[in-house]
Amino acid sequence: MHTVLIMLLGLQLVVFGVIVFLFKRLLLRDAMNAVNRIKQVEADVNKREEAVRRQLEDHEKELAHKLTEMEAELERRRVGSEQELVRMKETITAEAKREGEEIVARAKRGAQKMREDMEREAEARAIDYAGDIFKMTFSEKVSESVNREFVGEVIAALEEVDGESLHVEAGDAEFTSSHPLAPDQRRRLQDLISEKFSVSLDIQEKVDPEILGGISMRIGTLEIDASLRSRFSEAAGEVKKDAGAT
Repeated sequence: MHTVLIMLLGLQLVVFGVIVFLFKRLLLRDAMNAVNRIKQVEADVNKREEAVRRQLEDHEKELAHKLTEMEAELERRRVGSEQELVRMKETITAEAKREGEEIVARAKRGAQKMREDMEREAEARAIDYAGDIFKMTFSEKVSESVNREFVGEVIAALEEVDGESLHVEAGDAEFTSSHPLAPDQRRRLQDLISEKFSVSLDIQEKVDPEILGGISMRIGTLEIDASLRSRFSEAAGEVKKDAGAT
């Protein structure tokens, strides 16, 4: 009985040992498989890390290259901008200079025109003052005498005119004097016009005290101003010329 029990116990021990051995082999195989899988995963991870590292290096190189190109382009643009600014500055300066010169020229022309206008106005006022002085200084009788003397000078001058050197086409004539013409002087003027210019005209006579004395004649397109006011104007011009010469 004891022998059988011992044999059964030994058999159980053997079976248990076999089971343990088989279980260990199974566990060892699974562990080895797991380790191999882990090693494979690590290898795959290392490969991927290497690929990613190479990609990163390539990207960094490409980025560095692009940054270099961008810096070079920025430098070219900076230089070009500076050159363009210099050209713009020169252009603006030249335009400003031209505009300044034009403004100065316009100012000079304006000043010259203003000066000429003032001179003409001063001359006109001087003639008006001279006329006022003449009117206040001489009586009406003296003015009539002066007018007759002036008209006489005009008649004498017309008598000296070579009528053949002048050609007048006119249908009328106009005399303007400071006082009514004396009948004899009026007839003489009409005769001289007919004689010198070979025309028979209807003469219109006007009285304008503002011419102060003498006569102004218009025969068609021919105008002769022999008035005292005209002589005052000529005298003012001579005085102005002499003043400018000195």
